[in-house]
Amino acid sequence: MFAGTGVNKHGLKPLRSALIVAEGCYKMIRAHGVAAMRAVERGEVTADVEAAVEAAVLLSCLAFENGGLSIAHAMMLGLLVTRGTRHAQHGEHVAYGLLVELAVEGCSEDELDDMTEFFQQIGLPARLADMGLDSPTSEEIDDLAGACFRSPHLRNVARPVLAADIAISIRRIEEWDARKGNPARDFKAEQPLEQGRPLAIQR
Repeated sequence: MFAGTGVNKHGLKPLRSALIVAEGCYKMIRAHGVAAMRAVERGEVTADVEAAVEAAVLLSCLAFENGGLSIAHAMMLGLLVTRGTRHAQHGEHVAYGLLVELAVEGCSEDELDDMTEFFQQIGLPARLADMGLDSPTSEEIDDLAGACFRSPHLRNVARPVLAADIAISIRRIEEWDARKGNPARDFKAEQPLEQGRPLAIQR
């Protein structure tokens, strides 16, 4: 992000301390995320839940406010206007966007394996079908990639990125997951919590 031309929430160049905070946030989520999800499913508050909340609420905010956003968040603008995916949650949009960002940056197959397997463990989408877009057409992928360019966050990329780069990366994610034979998440079967009804948590 330091090599890009974008700015953070305060209109300043990204701070180096933001990268340190972001790395700490990532490490905490990887260390505690899976156990935290299992605890919440049981209705329990554990040390893993506390750590995951600290990372997701405190550290992530400190990192993005001072470091800025990039491709992962730019993808949200395209996913909000695409068949099926427009109904997914913000965090799901950004999670899939992170996979695309990794692909744009030229991540290895091992890195992609590692991240998608983690996503599957904590219930995040690893492909468009996981957000309700079954069998995306080539035109839909191109339109999705093009819609991302309404976002200012693409300036926080080290090199110029074209819509074609985004489209190629989306196809890489979709083809990779299909080759792995992973079943799509049953998005339509998942019902959100009733509005105003809190999740029962036991301490």
